[in-house]
Amino acid sequence: VEERVRAVQNWVLAPLRNEHFTSLATLNEAIAKGIDELNDRPFTKMTGSRTERFQTERAHLRPLPEV
Repeated sequence: VEERVRAVQNWVLAPLRNEHFTSLATLNEAIAKGIDELNDRPFTKMTGSRTERFQTERAHLRPLPEV
Protein backbone atom coordinates (compact mmCIF):
# COMPACT_ATOMS: atom_id res chain seq x y z
CA VAL A 1 0.00 0.00 0.00
CA GLU A 2 2.78 2.43 0.87
CA GLU A 3 4.33 1.92 -2.56
CA ARG A 4 1.04 2.80 -4.26
CA VAL A 5 0.69 5.93 -2.11
CA ARG A 6 4.19 6.97 -3.16
CA ALA A 7 3.35 6.31 -6.82
CA VAL A 8 0.26 8.52 -6.60
CA GLN A 9 2.25 11.25 -4.89
CA ASN A 10 4.97 11.12 -7.55
CA TRP A 11 2.88 10.63 -10.69
CA VAL A 12 -0.41 12.38 -9.85
CA LEU A 13 0.08 14.99 -7.15
CA ALA A 14 3.63 16.20 -7.82
CA PRO A 15 2.88 17.44 -11.38
CA LEU A 16 0.01 19.51 -9.94
CA ARG A 17 2.05 21.25 -7.24
CA ASN A 18 2.67 24.43 -9.26
CA GLU A 19 -0.83 24.61 -10.75
CA HIS A 20 -3.47 27.03 -9.49
CA PHE A 21 -7.02 25.76 -9.27
CA THR A 22 -10.00 28.05 -8.94
CA SER A 23 -12.38 25.40 -7.68
CA LEU A 24 -12.42 22.04 -6.01
CA ALA A 25 -14.12 20.59 -9.09
CA THR A 26 -11.21 21.51 -11.38
CA LEU A 27 -8.72 20.11 -8.87
CA ASN A 28 -10.70 16.86 -8.69
CA GLU A 29 -10.76 16.65 -12.50
CA ALA A 30 -6.99 17.06 -12.66
CA ILE A 31 -6.46 14.39 -10.01
CA ALA A 32 -8.86 11.99 -11.75
CA LYS A 33 -7.03 12.49 -15.05
CA GLY A 34 -3.69 11.76 -13.36
CA ILE A 35 -5.05 8.61 -11.72
CA ASP A 36 -6.44 7.41 -15.05
CA GLU A 37 -3.04 7.99 -16.68
CA LEU A 38 -1.29 6.14 -13.85
CA ASN A 39 -3.69 3.19 -14.11
CA ASP A 40 -3.30 3.05 -17.91
CA ARG A 41 0.52 3.02 -17.70
CA PRO A 42 1.87 -0.41 -18.70
CA PHE A 43 3.40 -2.64 -16.03
CA THR A 44 7.17 -2.91 -16.15
CA LYS A 45 7.47 -6.61 -15.27
CA MET A 46 4.12 -7.93 -16.53
CA THR A 47 1.96 -7.40 -19.56
CA GLY A 48 -1.00 -5.05 -19.40
CA SER A 49 -1.88 -2.24 -17.02
CA ARG A 50 -3.82 -1.77 -13.80
CA THR A 51 -6.92 -0.82 -15.79
CA GLU A 52 -6.69 -3.96 -17.92
CA ARG A 53 -6.11 -6.14 -14.86
CA PHE A 54 -9.12 -4.66 -13.08
CA GLN A 55 -11.36 -5.21 -16.11
CA THR A 56 -10.26 -8.85 -16.23
CA GLU A 57 -10.85 -9.45 -12.51
CA ARG A 58 -14.06 -7.40 -12.24
CA ALA A 59 -16.29 -10.37 -13.13
CA HIS A 60 -14.97 -12.28 -10.11
CA LEU A 61 -15.71 -9.56 -7.56
CA ARG A 62 -18.59 -9.91 -5.16
CA PRO A 63 -20.39 -7.10 -3.34
CA LEU A 64 -19.26 -6.29 0.19
CA PRO A 65 -21.50 -7.59 2.97
CA GLU A 66 -23.89 -5.05 4.47
CA VAL A 67 -22.57 -5.69 7.97
